[in-house]
Amino acid sequence: MISKQQGAVTQITVDESAIKLFFTSDVHFDSVYCDRKAFFHDMDEAVKQNAKVCIFGDLFDAMNGRFDPRRDMSILRPEYKRADYYDFIVNDTFEKLKKYKDNILIITAGNHELSVLKNANTYLSDRLSKMLGCLHGGYMGDG
Repeated sequence: MISKQQGAVTQITVDESAIKLFFTSDVHFDSVYCDRKAFFHDMDEAVKQNAKVCIFGDLFDAMNGRFDPRRDMSILRPEYKRADYYDFIVNDTFEKLKKYKDNILIITAGNHELSVLKNANTYLSDRLSKMLGCLHGGYMGDG
């Protein structure tokens, strides 16, 4: 497998006969609406099939930061209602995903992560990617 990063474009070249890929996006892990049971079922299936997982944007909901105009505490999982919200969701998500780190190939930013970067100067998906040792992909679009 070969990877190359240029701006917001991540190029991954694989021998298609040698790898299975699982794709997901819009997990919104810290939201009460996240179907964690289905998410972890899929992650376990990826491990079972020795597949690589690609998480394409909005792994985090991340809408409950102090300066986020979308803030709505009613959709935030109760364990995340903390002063260190952004730090805690990254660390907690890492703890819950670290057993899958050998299967996670890439995590890309989505508009939710980019909103946090813009408004709070922290890059949640990049931080988590570094912790998990996987690729971090960029975002390109009008989001």
